[in-house]
Amino acid sequence: LGAGMFFFVAALVFDTLVEAGAVDLVYASDFAFLPLAIVMSLRIWNDIVRTEEELARYRGQLETLVQERTTELAGANEQLKSEIGERQLAEETLQQRVEELAVLSRIAQMLATATDLSSALEQVCEAVTHLFDAQLTYIVLPSNEEPELQVMAGFNRASGSIGATPL
Repeated sequence: LGAGMFFFVAALVFDTLVEAGAVDLVYASDFAFLPLAIVMSLRIWNDIVRTEEELARYRGQLETLVQERTTELAGANEQLKSEIGERQLAEETLQQRVEELAVLSRIAQMLATATDLSSALEQVCEAVTHLFDAQLTYIVLPSNEEPELQVMAGFNRASGSIGATPL
């Protein structure tokens, strides 16, 4: 900027000498703005280069921050998926336990209100078959004749109740 101003002031001094008649040449003031414009352009270009370098540095920092945050979020996402899976498993287990307790409660109620033991035992077998998704359920007692067993009640998913029979 100082060099541009120097050329501008020199051109004004030169033009003053031309007007005074001390120098017999063309006026230099027409060309005095050219060095000033060149100097200002160089100054602006230098500012642009520095700004672009600073922007590139900020862009690099931002990309690093984004990558770090993405990695953190991916880890948190995996942890969240793991926790959701554990919670779903716990919920399924809890639901199964609730169903088991409901059947056990129904069985206890059937036995408490039963007037006919064989009918109550058949209902218990049916409830247990459905609870455990079994094909067959038997309630057996040892027979008087060893090693035979006596079926007190049973339930076959395909054919229904099974009465008292020896096995």
